[in-house]
Amino acid sequence: MELAEFFNFFLERDRTVIMTNEENKHRPDSVFPDYIPIPQHLNLFPCGTLVGWQHRKLETEFLRELFAQQSPGHGVLNATQSADAA
Repeated sequence: MELAEFFNFFLERDRTVIMTNEENKHRPDSVFPDYIPIPQHLNLFPCGTLVGWQHRKLETEFLRELFAQQSPGHGVLNATQSADAA
């Protein structure tokens, strides 16, 4: 496999998946939970090191908007509100 071919193969499969601790636990059946894909052209969640990701204001705003779209009738909480007040 040529280096360019390897990187194309790798990048096609290199996805960041944001999960809760419970969702990220080992599953003996190897079934991957449902997820909402994030288009790569948005360049969100850059790799911070070899493993992991970083989030910036851009990612925070994206996730708040995604939450609002997925939760009809629920507003997005701002930093001064608590979940109990909503």
